[in-house]
Amino acid sequence: MLAASEIPSHYGRRQESSLSRLLSGKLDAPLEEQLETLKSNVFLTIISYYKDFVNSYQYRFDLRDEIAALAEQIEASPKGTTAVANRERDLKLKTVSLLEAITKLHVELQGFDQLVETGEMITAADSVMEMGFLIERLVSLKDDADCPLEVLNALKKEVTSKRAHLQQRLEELFSAAYVFISHNDYSELKVTSRLLATIARTYFDSPINHEDVKLAMVKMNSLEGAMRRLSRRITATLAMPIMRDPSLELTLNRTKIASTIRYGPSSGVVKTEARQTEEYLPMVFDKLLKLAQLLKETVFSGSSSDGACDPIQIFADSWSPELASKVLSECLMPSIPEDPDALGKYHELVIEIRGFDENMKKLGMFRKDQNDLLDFTVRVNQHYAQKRRADLLMLVRDILQSDDQNTVEVPGELERGDIFTVTSETKAGKEMDETKAAAKIGGKDGLEMAEARFKLPTCHVSKQAQALVELAHQTLESVATADDSSKIEAFYCARDIFDCYRAVIPVHHADSLENIPGRTMLFYNDCEYICFHLLAMGYKYSTLLPYPLKQMGTFLDMVPSYRKLGEGYFRNQLRKQRDDLLARLAEAGGFGSLSDDMRCEQVEKAIKAALYHLNGLVKAWKPIMPLEIYLKSMGILVDVIISAILNDVAERSTWTKQEGHQLRYLMSLIDKTEAHFHRVSGVGKNKEIERAPIPKYSNLWEVYRDITDMLEAASPEAVLERIRNTLETVGGKDNNQGRLR
Repeated sequence: MLAASEIPSHYGRRQESSLSRLLSGKLDAPLEEQLETLKSNVFLTIISYYKDFVNSYQYRFDLRDEIAALAEQIEASPKGTTAVANRERDLKLKTVSLLEAITKLHVELQGFDQLVETGEMITAADSVMEMGFLIERLVSLKDDADCPLEVLNALKKEVTSKRAHLQQRLEELFSAAYVFISHNDYSELKVTSRLLATIARTYFDSPINHEDVKLAMVKMNSLEGAMRRLSRRITATLAMPIMRDPSLELTLNRTKIASTIRYGPSSGVVKTEARQTEEYLPMVFDKLLKLAQLLKETVFSGSSSDGACDPIQIFADSWSPELASKVLSECLMPSIPEDPDALGKYHELVIEIRGFDENMKKLGMFRKDQNDLLDFTVRVNQHYAQKRRADLLMLVRDILQSDDQNTVEVPGELERGDIFTVTSETKAGKEMDETKAAAKIGGKDGLEMAEARFKLPTCHVSKQAQALVELAHQTLESVATADDSSKIEAFYCARDIFDCYRAVIPVHHADSLENIPGRTMLFYNDCEYICFHLLAMGYKYSTLLPYPLKQMGTFLDMVPSYRKLGEGYFRNQLRKQRDDLLARLAEAGGFGSLSDDMRCEQVEKAIKAALYHLNGLVKAWKPIMPLEIYLKSMGILVDVIISAILNDVAERSTWTKQEGHQLRYLMSLIDKTEAHFHRVSGVGKNKEIERAPIPKYSNLWEVYRDITDMLEAASPEAVLERIRNTLETVGGKDNNQGRLR
């Protein structure tokens, strides 16, 4: 930085500036010299005072008289006869205006610290505002008046420093004026009305009023942020304890220098669970109104009412939405009864809520346009439905995240959702013979289709899926006599219940769905079971729903996504089991050298391992899966085993008679899978075995039996030809891959 002795010489001598060049010798020389000399003195004074590391104040401090005298001379000088002369005269006047602004700004800067030290905060704030206007004036004149940029920057830096200093001092005083104390038993707000500007009162004996601090902050445009912080502290320290327990005492204690608002127990007051009583909300409203009144008497005791600059109004703009939000979330929403019969009595509290809102607005603590509480009273029924919806969805989440592995057989005697139970043709349908009933449904609407599309095959589903479906039905039935808003909430709540299942189960139970075959097939059953209900649920409850849901409300749009989800896991599990079976059969190492007992034992062990694995799948799937789906799945997996064995045999060119006997024995092991297609019912003498047609589900079963018989008497060449022809017909190795795509 420049020291005073290092200031460029052109500040102290006459320069050939733009002003000098424009004069062209036509202006009065002594007047021009005075202007340049005065300008140099002013600039040097500013540099001397406000540039860093400069401490030699060798120039005059106050040049206002000289500037005023020079301005009078320029004003008194005759106007020129040409445009150039008039322009030069205007430039001189602008230069004088620049110098006047600089000197005024200098005077404001020199007196600023004194104002802050003596506690004249409002005057200090006015001074900062005046400095800002003068800086703007300097910026507008700097080009015409040839003001050095470093002079302007030095002044800007000093003004910014003064503004920041005052801002910090006001924030400190504001924080000292309102002190919060929180204990386990009580909370306090201490309002100090008379504050000390300095620690050692050197200049004065009169403290600062906290209202002056707020007015100064208004001028500095910083009161809004301070009030926001104050409102949050009041809410957390005083309002929230009142909402938690309104049975305690709210008191005001005054002294000469401070007032203390205290909320806590007093002698003779027993702490109770007021939230459980009917007087809870009235008690909360009474205490909050009293708190607002005490705040107005202490925090805003001397506040003016001049519109947007009114501290109470600024405070209300912050506190009003915050307090209303807390009252809604902490008091009103939890107070909504769970029993719909008790909802009628709840309307008596609506009067209390409206009275509280009106009184808060009269005190000025609520904005006039703040209607959150009034909106709540208008939509009590809707809030009740929303609360019930939230509670139901939390229950649904807990059900879905449980580890309940129990299943239930469906459809049961009390199963909901059958399409035949929701049409007006139910009784007539029951009287129809079985042939006609299987051919068409819903004659009234002219709807004819296969009954099987809307019939749920007997299977097992998880307790979670059945509970969710029942909750959805109960949700829609419970609003039969409710208002339209509650019915709409119930409709979307039922949809959310089904959305929760497909959102939670695949994530929360991801490992078991991927690795446990029985769990995967149970999930597939759940998806089909839910689809079965979704098909008819919208139609069943359409008469209970308001317009436009009565015509457009449906659950059919959810069916494709559920089916795609269930079928995706179903296919992935079958692919996984196919790969497991092929991996076990691959351990056989082919069907060569079967005359070797160890090789024959190795192949036998591999085939039995695959069959044992298949038997485990049967035990897991047969009790829970729909019969037709189970038989098709078994057929695919049996074909996987047969196809793998035939492909290995086809790679041989011939075999001996002994190897043929061994090969026939090994292939005959697959006969054990025939029992997987039997359905056993009853016990003892009532035991019945229903045998399914295996070739219907296994494409290679008949071929397998024929080849097994051929191995007894036919030549190896004939057997190989039959095997290769069969593989070419069914697609060889790619046959089962295609069935699992």
